[in-house]
Amino acid sequence: MSDSLIRVLPSHVIDRIAAGEVVERPSSVVKELCENAVDAGAGAIHVDIDGGGLERISVSDDGCGMSPPDATLALERHATSKLWEPEDLSAIRTLGFRGEALSSIASVCRMTLTTRRAQDDVGTRVLICGGEVESMQEIGCPVGTTVDVRNIFYNTPARRAFMRSAATEQAHVVDAVTRVVLGARKGGVLLTSGGGRHLLDLPEDGSEANRVCTALGKRVTRVYPFEHQADGIAVSGYVTRPDVNRGDARGMWLFVNGRFVRDRMLQRAVLEGFRSLLERGRYPYAVVFLDVDPAAVDVNVHPQKLEVRFQQTNPIFRAVASTLNGTLARSPWLSGDGLAAPQTTVQSALRQARDTQPLRVIPEPLQVSLDDMAKARLTMAAVSEGELCGYENLTAAASGGPFSTLRPVGQVMGVYLLCEGDGAIFVIDQHAAHERVAFERLRAQRRGGDVVRQSLLFPEIIEVSSNDEVVLSDNAAAFLRLGFEIELVGPRRWAVRSIPAELAGADAKPLVNDLLDEVGLLGRDQLAGAAEDQLMAVLSRIACHAAVRAGDNLKNQEIAALLTQMDSIDFGAHCPHGRPVYHRIGRAELDRIFHRS
Repeated sequence: MSDSLIRVLPSHVIDRIAAGEVVERPSSVVKELCENAVDAGAGAIHVDIDGGGLERISVSDDGCGMSPPDATLALERHATSKLWEPEDLSAIRTLGFRGEALSSIASVCRMTLTTRRAQDDVGTRVLICGGEVESMQEIGCPVGTTVDVRNIFYNTPARRAFMRSAATEQAHVVDAVTRVVLGARKGGVLLTSGGGRHLLDLPEDGSEANRVCTALGKRVTRVYPFEHQADGIAVSGYVTRPDVNRGDARGMWLFVNGRFVRDRMLQRAVLEGFRSLLERGRYPYAVVFLDVDPAAVDVNVHPQKLEVRFQQTNPIFRAVASTLNGTLARSPWLSGDGLAAPQTTVQSALRQARDTQPLRVIPEPLQVSLDDMAKARLTMAAVSEGELCGYENLTAAASGGPFSTLRPVGQVMGVYLLCEGDGAIFVIDQHAAHERVAFERLRAQRRGGDVVRQSLLFPEIIEVSSNDEVVLSDNAAAFLRLGFEIELVGPRRWAVRSIPAELAGADAKPLVNDLLDEVGLLGRDQLAGAAEDQLMAVLSRIACHAAVRAGDNLKNQEIAALLTQMDSIDFGAHCPHGRPVYHRIGRAELDRIFHRS
């Protein structure tokens, strides 16, 4: 009798183990079969399921099909047409490549494989049960491949016991099918239940924008495309308006070379692109297609190929973040440049009703004095470009922009501005709007060097704690670059001699105290080396002090000046904290409220 406790597992046990890694639930089967269809060049895929896929899954395609020998060989473990040499692993361009999917699926179900090539007169049908081929015969069938899977996990009752309800499994199947076809960016798919009820229909000739809207859900009725290519990295896709968001990251669909992936670095890059446009704890809707050299990404790191590793992450991060940031900076939703889903309504964009509703504008050029603007803390572009302290890149005349062409009606509750235009009413948060203007000006100055300072006629003396005194001492040079000249004049007594020009007229004491609180979160001497997002948080705090407050009464001319300035900056539709600046109430919505036909 042998003393050995180690033995080589039989092939049917090995297949069961492999199936446990590849086939997690019915949606895993659908994913693998749809990926095979895409790799076969299918133009149309039909998926039909019963019982959420637990009872039956059928995936048919019009791809290249297989020869009779290949139809049986494809059921063997590690049999594939997509990989030949070890070097091929570093240049994978197909969705499948390991040769595990069909054999793993076949080992845990009863499967029928029907296939035919265009050059063959008849097709081939193979019946498999638990991984064993039971029969093979010639059969008449169309070109392509159909895989029929029944009684999944019938021979692994422990796995079957962990399956959820049919409705839950069906939802996972819908997601899996959508991801595969969306990533392929070509071909069409029809997903049905019980042979009749349509669960998903993405026609081959349908627009990609409609597909994206369908994938992202009912809340998404309009998307905005983006595209950029440089240094061998191509980034493209679609986003929604930032105010159309959700409380988790499931609205971010990320694809690398056509493959749906879950990647934290790419998620962070998307969030970086949306920086200052989303409130804390909110996530955007975005579909991002990243195309890179296959040799620069390893897709063979996860059993279900849901994770990837990049050779260099920094260029990828910068490419995705900067592309999204550049698109969002233009606020395309303000000019109606987005692509609408078929059911889109009149409320989709600011300019959508322009053809049917003439726009009324203020008949005379605005002449707003600096004194009036300072009184309302609106140091904006109502003055000439030369008086704006070097804001050349922000002060291009915004005549005709989506905000400046609105007609101010008045102010409501001392907080909101009421404007009319484009066949709609616009309610604008005056503080959020002016805060974004001030923030963009400060950011532009900081990127160009130092923030422009305004000397105080009489220095303001402030008393600080011992901890704050250390912060001021260690960060004096960094404070100066932000526009604050602060000098020690006695024990724990500091003189504020200048503040950012954007804050002319503001009370220096609460401003500096707020700034000390913000810098204190970074560490006593960390302002000079603060990360970009940390520095932006500091600038956002400064901008908050520069903006008009709730309760500040604005005249129509001052409102019009603010609207003009909103058009002269990027990201004018959201405050630096991500809150929306405006809300549009269209004519159609008003008619519904008042029951007008």
